[in-house]
Amino acid sequence: MKRQQLLVLSAITIVAIVAAGLFTHSRAPQTKIEKETLFPGLADKINDVVRIEIVSQDHTVILQKQDKRWVIESADNYPAQFDKIKDTVISLSELKILATKTDNPELYPELGVEGLSIEGSGIKNSGSRLLILKDESGITLASLIVGKPRKSNAGKSRPNLYVRKPDTKNALLVEGYLQIKSHNTDWYERYVIHIPVARIQDVNIVKSNGSHLKIYKPSEGETEFRLVEGETASPSVLLNKLATFFEDMRVDGVHKTDSFEFPDDATLTTFTTFNGLVITVKSVLIEEHGEEKAFAHFSFSTDTSKSASTDQSDSGAEQITSSDSETLDVEEESRLWNEFLSNWVYEIPGFKFETLDIHVGQTQE
Repeated sequence: MKRQQLLVLSAITIVAIVAAGLFTHSRAPQTKIEKETLFPGLADKINDVVRIEIVSQDHTVILQKQDKRWVIESADNYPAQFDKIKDTVISLSELKILATKTDNPELYPELGVEGLSIEGSGIKNSGSRLLILKDESGITLASLIVGKPRKSNAGKSRPNLYVRKPDTKNALLVEGYLQIKSHNTDWYERYVIHIPVARIQDVNIVKSNGSHLKIYKPSEGETEFRLVEGETASPSVLLNKLATFFEDMRVDGVHKTDSFEFPDDATLTTFTTFNGLVITVKSVLIEEHGEEKAFAHFSFSTDTSKSASTDQSDSGAEQITSSDSETLDVEEESRLWNEFLSNWVYEIPGFKFETLDIHVGQTQE
């Protein structure tokens, strides 16, 4: 299965997931020696979890279940990766207490359980993270200050971790795996689209001042694009690189389209594939807090003059109800990409923005 097929399928799954329950939790066989569970009863309330808060020194991630799907509330309700949420909640429910540790706040930083702020402690940069699980009524089902891991000397032993419940003084050493991520980007799929360069037939760039440039490749067997409209001082190698823009596109941030305003100097770049998929990219470089960040919006349509092409070998998406190698026609591919991507403005890596940042001269009248 090709990478783009997997990406489109992931898009479909993220948008359409309608699981009635949150998790199906299979318990491992119990050993004769029972360790005390850190949160007794949580395993029976896993399906009641509808909100997860992860608070660190500089960031707060809020994951919320809405209409039977999980979103990142702290990232404009962008779809979250369900498997990561499932892993976090189940792992928390399986933590076992191995030992009671210090109750001296001065020693908390050594274990990473000092919390986010301790008056009079002198702690300015805490490495602690606070994990909170809530149900639909807002009742806290579990809360935990997550500290440092402790490496075990026994190669086959389960990992150990230092933790502390916020309402208790004693730190604890627990057995189990709990990998808590404290940034929004850790909770969604960052590789959002992949369109091979071989699919791209032409690229058209329109700058904010009206100048434009178009490159064209007459057939899929060609490796070089030809400049057919506009003027540029950029070498051919950079023009050819334009078509690589959608290869393994990774995003570094996300905003809802109605909460993001593009400035007047944004650039429009239109890519057209040989089978008629049209991708319009609105991109801009913005300075935020002294740092330049690149943003892009993707929208999709079709060119009916090309859609009659029957070569769909690289088109990328499988039928929703089929697991075989049949591919979607270009209209359906366009619809699915729009459903997944067009409601969002993405922060993209600087090197991807530079791919589009081609010098374009004024069109001669």
